[in-house]
Amino acid sequence: MTGDATQTLLPETASSPGKTARFSRRRFLTGAGLTLAGLTVYSTEIARHELITEHRDLHIARLPDAFHGFRIAQLSDIHFEEFTEPAFLKYAVRRINQLNPDLVLLTGDFISAGPRHYAFAFQAAVHCAEILRNLQCPLR
Repeated sequence: MTGDATQTLLPETASSPGKTARFSRRRFLTGAGLTLAGLTVYSTEIARHELITEHRDLHIARLPDAFHGFRIAQLSDIHFEEFTEPAFLKYAVRRINQLNPDLVLLTGDFISAGPRHYAFAFQAAVHCAEILRNLQCPLR
């Protein structure tokens, strides 16, 4: 090939002279729908099964000697049966027991007052308490 006979093999792009980039409504709605679907799957199936273990040392002036090395575990937002299955709560209890805490704090939302009848929530509360009874620590 000579310099006069070269051909452009690449298709024209939005950066080519005379072309403008177009973002159609269909592409936007498809992208938005896929993003929403991904966030829904993440929040309903993945994030609800996360256990976060953070070790933090707190230095408190004039702390009584009885609290030096005191270990606290917290379990929160269980929403038993509505969002958390019995097997996962049992797993969380085993993990907490492995940490060997001195105190376990159970903070809020053990059950949900969702669309199901209150009898379902009451039954879930009883089952949740039976599982949480297996926490092993001096104070709970």
